[in-house]
Parts: sequence; C-alpha cells; structure tokens
Amino acid sequence: MAFKDPERHKQYHREYNREWMRRWRAEHPEESRAQHRQYMRNWRARDRERNNALQREHSRRWRAKHPEKEARNTQTRRARKEMVANRLTKGEAQHLFMIGQVAYPGQKLHLDHIVPLSKGGGTTLANMQAIPASVNLSKGDKLPQEVYRQLGF
Repeated sequence: MAFKDPERHKQYHREYNREWMRRWRAEHPEESRAQHRQYMRNWRARDRERNNALQREHSRRWRAKHPEKEARNTQTRRARKEMVANRLTKGEAQHLFMIGQVAYPGQKLHLDHIVPLSKGGGTTLANMQAIPASVNLSKGDKLPQEVYRQLGF
C-alpha cells in the first residue's frame, strides 16, 4: 500500500499495530499480563528515585495543608510504636472539653496527655485532660510531677 502523504502512512501503521496488539493480547492473556508486569517492574526500578521525590513532595504539601490531621496521625503513630492504648472516642473528647470549659471558662483549650505518649501514656479517657493551650504548650512532654517541681510546688 503506497501513500503519497507520509503522515497518512504513519497513521495507517499506528492503527494497524494497535489492532494487531489488541488481537494478540486477546489471544495470549497470560503472556500479555506477564509482559505488562515485567514492563512495570522495569519502569518502577528506572523511575524509583523520581517517583520517591514526587511522593515526598506530595506528602509535604498534604502535611502543610492539613496540620491538624498530621498532628493526629503523628500521635497515633507514636502510640502504636510505643504499643500503648489509643482508644479515645469523639464523644469522650467532647466530654473532656465540656469539663474543661467549666474549669477554664473563656480560654482556648487543648486536649493534653497527662502521661505523655513519649513516656508511655496512652490516648485513653483516664490519661486525657482539657487544659488551656498556654499551659499545654509550656508543659511539653513532661510528667505532672516534673511540671510541679519546675513551678516550685
């Protein structure tokens, strides 16, 4: 088949090759899957560094956009790593905030671990309290005794 237009010639061969590959894949499904798996393995190995860089950038942007979710995920991950209980429900958290609003009216409250996660405490109702944000931020990862000692009690 002779074409005067080279673009038409290329288009004809592209379509012919696509059709031929469709038929071959339909007739040889196992070989087709095996070839595709091998292609993907090679692609991943070749582009692993590029893909890792893209994933790191995506993660960085997500963390910047969702700081509250990132903080919650970090706490959960640390609790799992320390193998401590992590069972505070949303209702229990709301209950703690209601108690905190009575104790500290008009102040911005944070949920605080009495025994910090870094020292083996869990995210349970018995280990949580709602305290003013300024107090929680100054407390850091100290135990209550350490805070009292620091304040001179």
